[in-house]
Amino acid sequence: MKLGKKITIVMFLPLFFFAMSTCVKDNPSDFDGIPLEKKDSISLKLISAINSDSIKATATWLQRMGTRFSLADNHRLVAVSIRDKFKRNGYYTAYIDSFLLSNTWKSQNYTTWQYNVIAQLDGSVHPDSLSIIGAHYDSNVRDGDPFKKAPGANDNGSGVAAMIEIARVMRLKNYVPGISIQFVAFAAEEVGLFGSADYAAKLAYSGRPVSIMINNDMIANVTNPNRLLWEVKIKHYSNSEDLSEKASALCGKYIKLTPVIDTSGIKRSDSYSFFLKDYKAIYFESASSDYNYHTIGDLAVECNFNYCKLVTGLSAAMLVHSD
Repeated sequence: MKLGKKITIVMFLPLFFFAMSTCVKDNPSDFDGIPLEKKDSISLKLISAINSDSIKATATWLQRMGTRFSLADNHRLVAVSIRDKFKRNGYYTAYIDSFLLSNTWKSQNYTTWQYNVIAQLDGSVHPDSLSIIGAHYDSNVRDGDPFKKAPGANDNGSGVAAMIEIARVMRLKNYVPGISIQFVAFAAEEVGLFGSADYAAKLAYSGRPVSIMINNDMIANVTNPNRLLWEVKIKHYSNSEDLSEKASALCGKYIKLTPVIDTSGIKRSDSYSFFLKDYKAIYFESASSDYNYHTIGDLAVECNFNYCKLVTGLSAAMLVHSD
């Protein structure tokens, strides 16, 4: 989750986005999709393959990078590492998309290239149409120097780990969606949602149809030891109330989490960038407050990855049911 700062972004539109605008023919609303019974079967198959230890390993791997602060010297290496992890999971065309960011941090001016990471699972019916699942990979701290240490296991290693886990199990189970799924790791969220703003702007320019955008941010924190009382915040926008209804239904059907509809703070995470471009987006977050938020204590050992697994399963089911 971001801390607000005054920042200017300079966006460049790569040629591949220009090309998209001339060849888009498909509309996800024209695709009836697979029968509900089959969606149930597929969802259960994917959810059963999601592994809490795998999610924990990815969040710990991200934490061990030391910092993922967007202005730190290693910020491109972080993006390359995430891209390569997608490739190891079978997404061989995963790539980095760059944008130029000019901003001021603590009275010092910075101009840096920032890097979103994108992997795609091609659709079999309408490959030009998209479902999107995203999470920001950058981190920040308020109790230290983010250039040196910002572990960010929950914020937002958990969201990135969930996204990578869904990508992994979809390959493992040979899932082929009707419309393409893009997995997007966003840069520079903590300093102003700029990675998602750049991606959403390019997407809007391309004219590529989008069925849904799912955002996971801080999904590994739960304070109640009673599993039966675990809750998940489901955040929607004025154009996506139906997505909250669908997510709430899926919670009861597959996940056994209690949904809490909450529209507070919806401007503070990457899904907001998509709403501003008129895309329908939904945002999942732990219902419990995290006392390690933006501190050097935001470590994997403090996270609950059994809980994170359930929210990951909810996101996977939403992708299947939005196909």
